[in-house]
Amino acid sequence: MKMTMAEYLSHQAVGSSSLRTLIASTPAHYKHKLENPTPSTPDQEFGTAIHQAILEPKFFKQQMIVRPIFEGKTKKGELTTSMNCDEVREKATRWEMANHGKTIISQEQFEQVQGILNSISNHRQAVKLITNGASEESLFWKDPESGIPCKARLDWRREGHIIVDVKTTLNAAHWSFRKDAAKYGYHIQGAMHLDAATANFSLIHDTYIIIAVEKKAPFAVNCFQLKQSTIQEGRQSYYKALLTMKECLKTGFWPGYGDQLTPLELSSWALGEDL
Repeated sequence: MKMTMAEYLSHQAVGSSSLRTLIASTPAHYKHKLENPTPSTPDQEFGTAIHQAILEPKFFKQQMIVRPIFEGKTKKGELTTSMNCDEVREKATRWEMANHGKTIISQEQFEQVQGILNSISNHRQAVKLITNGASEESLFWKDPESGIPCKARLDWRREGHIIVDVKTTLNAAHWSFRKDAAKYGYHIQGAMHLDAATANFSLIHDTYIIIAVEKKAPFAVNCFQLKQSTIQEGRQSYYKALLTMKECLKTGFWPGYGDQLTPLELSSWALGEDL
């Protein structure tokens, strides 16, 4: 199903990003985040722009516009680009109103996007992976065991049984990116994306691939295929989280860390034992 990111995010079904909050912390944290959504950060918005540029280039060109540098004169008659200047601020406001709804990026960000696009277009494996398929599909299904409605927004569904996600990173080397994968729960996202596609298209999707591209020059690209055992770990994690959510919805109780008394000891490195 095609819909905007805003429409997808507003849908009440459970997605991997919010579910990972429950997995990484507690049901109480999940409920608080659900009831107190935070606006997207500039970095998140720019990440969305990068995805558009890679996966929906025509749409990106239509929506993207580079923010110009606005000039004005101070009370002393000096030329300035500072937003503290009334004339500069008024010009910027009028321009933003005229371009409301578009993806606004700076000249520096535009050059960054171009670097990423050039790097991916010159990477044979990456080009192959995002050819012959569908981009930015929003999928919905009901988890059969918990009965909870779920959602997933796929970067790229390749012909056959393959789901491809694009991730920007500071370091796409294997040793570094595996830390990103663990930290951000990419195995959980991968499992949900595969299950979403399987549920919607009556075809078992079992291959999850990540195109990792660095945010800074030389914008190096590395492609990773998650092992089946890793995907299964992600699947078990999100199944367990959905069952926890089902119980919370049933009882109306969203626990935190619990009321037990937990023994605490410092790690060996903190005690200087490894020195």
